[in-house]
Amino acid sequence: MGGFTDLVFGLSKEWNAGVRGELWRRVGGDAPNGTNGRATFGIDSERGSAQLSFMPSHFSRVRLQYTAEHAEQLGTSHAGFLQLEVAAGAHGAHTY
Repeated sequence: MGGFTDLVFGLSKEWNAGVRGELWRRVGGDAPNGTNGRATFGIDSERGSAQLSFMPSHFSRVRLQYTAEHAEQLGTSHAGFLQLEVAAGAHGAHTY
């Protein structure tokens, strides 16, 4: 059982920034151990992310994201992502 929230703020026409929080909890049972894996009951975890996006045109976006997660029995992990998104050709909004 869990949930998330995601907020994105428009800083200008080309820039936006956002944050995301996630919280997940075991549905029932004991914490995973050597005899009952996480597939049986799941694990407790919390995750937070922050992102900054630059959109130089309607057809492209560059996003930098940082994520930190703490998962039961797995400890804390950190990850960084650099994403490039490019659209080419006609799409639903335009007939270029």
